[in-house]
Amino acid sequence: MFRRHRVGFTLIELLVVIAIIGVLIALLLPAVQQAREAARRAQCVNNLKQMALALANYADTFGLYPPDGERNDRPPAPPIKQWSFNSYLLPYMDETARYNALNFDRGSQWWNEGWVIPDPNFTARAAPVKSMLCPSDHNPGGSETHLRVNHGRGVSYSPNNGQYVFFRGWYPNGIAYQPSNWDPKVGTPIGPNSVTDGLSQTAAFTEWVKGPGIDDRVNGISQRALADPVAWIWNDPGGSGLADTAANHNSGFGDCVTSGDCWFDRACNAVTKHDNGQAWKGEYWTLAQGGKGSGITFSLRPNGKSCNRGNGAEITSESTAAASSRHPGGVNLALLDGSVQFVSESVDLKVWSAYGSIAGSETSK
Repeated sequence: MFRRHRVGFTLIELLVVIAIIGVLIALLLPAVQQAREAARRAQCVNNLKQMALALANYADTFGLYPPDGERNDRPPAPPIKQWSFNSYLLPYMDETARYNALNFDRGSQWWNEGWVIPDPNFTARAAPVKSMLCPSDHNPGGSETHLRVNHGRGVSYSPNNGQYVFFRGWYPNGIAYQPSNWDPKVGTPIGPNSVTDGLSQTAAFTEWVKGPGIDDRVNGISQRALADPVAWIWNDPGGSGLADTAANHNSGFGDCVTSGDCWFDRACNAVTKHDNGQAWKGEYWTLAQGGKGSGITFSLRPNGKSCNRGNGAEITSESTAAASSRHPGGVNLALLDGSVQFVSESVDLKVWSAYGSIAGSETSK
């Protein structure tokens, strides 16, 4: 007699196999995602280390850190060029050809050139500087294609703009100083010898989540801002306590290390959906303009909201950006000694704020 051999699967067997495959995928997928994020985070750390070492080499060459744009607030004011802190580091980041292609005698953006589109530096800045972009941040930023302008997909790393909300009394205490045509204290150059807190105690760069570059509103409220609050600089037209009141200013204007009152961080995190804020955070790698090309201050906790007073008369302006990242649980921080560390988003705000000053005698350890 011949035996009959069964070929194929029954329906039940097929369903069991599919179920087993589904379970295996469910178990493996998180591990794969974690492995990919670990690789992206490692690349982000390498980027920050490269920038910190480039900054150290720049300082060895010139004895100073580079300026972060300029402030020409009093007439007669020449046209401001607004070149970013990061732009000056290109020769120390294997980007000498691009650096040589930039014309620093002209404006860093098209509006610095009398709203000329494309601007004279368009070609040199159009391509992204890959080492200034964190691969964990999936948002490339906008490109203002309606103006036929490309910004090179932005920048993920901002220099240390100080410990306070914008400038405390207008005087910065971070490394990214701004030359001024009217107040020499604002434009005082800063170098390693200015950092009396110690290079291992003071921030060089940290990261931020780039904005979407597009402001899509429904009934006046940006839906993207609601879905991704750390990518935005939230605007407060005056209702959430961000005003430069006498009480706030006297309490240290966001300086919770000295005053013990981290009022600005509390007020910023209380800002609600009544206004969408600014969508262009991290959009321009060549630009020294608060919240757009640089402007991280250490008055706001990592991965918290960023806030803008939203009133030209208020000195908070648009540069009060918080450090933020797509890495779970915190942000990477590069110090002036060239080291990079991961800082938890639950870090004590006084400890975090201490990284922002160069000569405050605080400790961040």
